[in-house]
This record gives sequence, C-alpha cells and structure tokens, in this order.
Amino acid sequence: MKLSPMWLSFVSAFLLSTTVFAENSSDQLAEELFADSVANVPEADLRTLGFVLFEKNSSKISPENDSLIAEAAKIIQSEPRMQIELTGHTDNSGSDDLNQKLAKSRAEMVRARLIEKGVDETRINALSFGKDRPIAENESAEGQLLNRQVTIWGILQ
Repeated sequence: MKLSPMWLSFVSAFLLSTTVFAENSSDQLAEELFADSVANVPEADLRTLGFVLFEKNSSKISPENDSLIAEAAKIIQSEPRMQIELTGHTDNSGSDDLNQKLAKSRAEMVRARLIEKGVDETRINALSFGKDRPIAENESAEGQLLNRQVTIWGILQ
C-alpha cells in the first residue's frame, strides 16, 4: 500500500490517539511497552513525538515523513533534558529473525535522520521489537500498515 500524504496524516493521528491511550493506561501496560527501555526511570515523563511509517519489507524513509522527523528534531533540540527512544516495529509477515532485523534497521534509519537534523546522537536509543508488540491487529492490510512503524518517544528526566 502506497502512503499518500493524506493517508499518512490520518494514520499518524490514529497512532497518536492510540499512544495517548497507552500513556494513560495502567502501569502494567507501560512496563510491558518499555520493559527494555530508559523510560523505566522513575519520575520520567513519557511523550510521543511522532510515528514514521514504512512500506512492507522496507526501512527506507519516505519523503512524506521528512517534515515529521524535522518537527520532532526541533522539539528534541528545544528540550535539553529530553532523551529519545525509538521503537522499531513490523507487521507479522516474515520470520522472527527477519522482522527483528527490519525493525532495528527502521529504528536506525530514523536515528540517523534525527542526527542529520542536529540531534545529539548520545540522546537517542534505538530499540527493535519486530512483530512482538503490535499496536493494531495484523489481520487486515490497514492493521499491518500501522504496525510497520517507528515510534519516536521523548522522555523527560
């Protein structure tokens, strides 16, 4: 499925509302989402800065995502206490190994783009969850599209 700018805006709004729900949900859900994360720091303030969507089997960042990454970089640079966590995800097609590598590649691509935009690389942690932590059902093309993403998390400490 090709990502049009209008579709990308719609999907980003959906993902943001889903994440706001997750941020306001139970502590157990937060622990599951960020078990391997610096977000487990007590007293941390977790914020979603955006979602970068990807085509199937690709870690190439589409031009439609450039403005989102540029805006996230501005926010990050304006808050020196903020650490960044990138969580790479995939849909459920393909092997576990392939999905882990693809999710890591996606997170690393977003990391590189943020660094290009002036974000200090020491402030960015990139994680790969592969298909293990979907945010949507994988039974539909739309759900799979939502799961092929990198979430940009800002963590104020």
